[in-house]
Amino acid sequence: MNEANTASPITNIAKGTHITADIETSSIIQVSGRIEGDITTKSHLVLEESGHITGTVVCKKATVSGKLTGELRATEHLDIRSSAKLDGFVFTKKIMAEEGSVIIGIVKAGPNVDVLNSKISGQGSSQGKHKPHQPDPGTAESKSDSSEKPVAKDTTDDKPLNRFLHKLLIGIPEVKASNEQTGAIYNASEEFLQALDFNLEIFDEPSYAPFYQSLTFVRKGPEEQDEVEKDFENGKKVIETAFLKKEAEEDASKLQRSAIRLTNLIGKFEDIALLLGEVLIIKFQQNEVQTIAIETISEQVMEKLRKDPKQITDPEKLYSLL
Repeated sequence: MNEANTASPITNIAKGTHITADIETSSIIQVSGRIEGDITTKSHLVLEESGHITGTVVCKKATVSGKLTGELRATEHLDIRSSAKLDGFVFTKKIMAEEGSVIIGIVKAGPNVDVLNSKISGQGSSQGKHKPHQPDPGTAESKSDSSEKPVAKDTTDDKPLNRFLHKLLIGIPEVKASNEQTGAIYNASEEFLQALDFNLEIFDEPSYAPFYQSLTFVRKGPEEQDEVEKDFENGKKVIETAFLKKEAEEDASKLQRSAIRLTNLIGKFEDIALLLGEVLIIKFQQNEVQTIAIETISEQVMEKLRKDPKQITDPEKLYSLL
């Protein structure tokens, strides 16, 4: 049978769909919705303009029109359309980029790149609007005009720049709060994560009845995972202390101020839960007994929240998982 005449199966993630999971397939995968997780396909990845992937993608070929945050490894060819925005690390044999496309991060491209095994060791980044239809690296044309290739310098002697993705989840079972109150909780939570060097990456509009909001924050730096965990452990201690204070001292840090502001806001609710990266705050009332828990979340509970993040709207049930 002629393979060229054989229709390839397609895995389609439709617009409006939001998946938090790892995907492994041998078929073409077309993404018009949102995926948080790693994707591996032996075929072609098509990321439509409405699509957004946060994670690591490994594929044979990729056509990117939407947003990809994380890492992309295309073993044969990468086609970046004008509406695309790539934020992270890119590895491929051949690359073409249309005018208007944006790459923030580091690119390794060329016929000698070991796409599946290459590692980036460098803090340098390239960002800009690329010129139309860049020639494939390794061709005679690209050698004569290599300055136009959207490929960043690989500074192998520097310490790697790592990306740490963490969630902000806000859940209130009974929506008795105004938009002003829920907005204030979000702002204080964002300030807290910013004080830990995290910045907002994905903003999702909140839903009501019950109130629920999920946001993704990213931290870029040369630290290792254990250093980030220590920062969250310090953040947990700061929140514990903040529950005992009403006002910040004059010399208080940004982290301390945001924690005090947040705990004052939490105090206005009988039932509420927040996940601040790796710090979980739970408050609920049962049989006239008020329970408050502040924990550095375990991987087991984190995995449950990844599978069903709306559990954040049930503080009592969430507490039973600790």
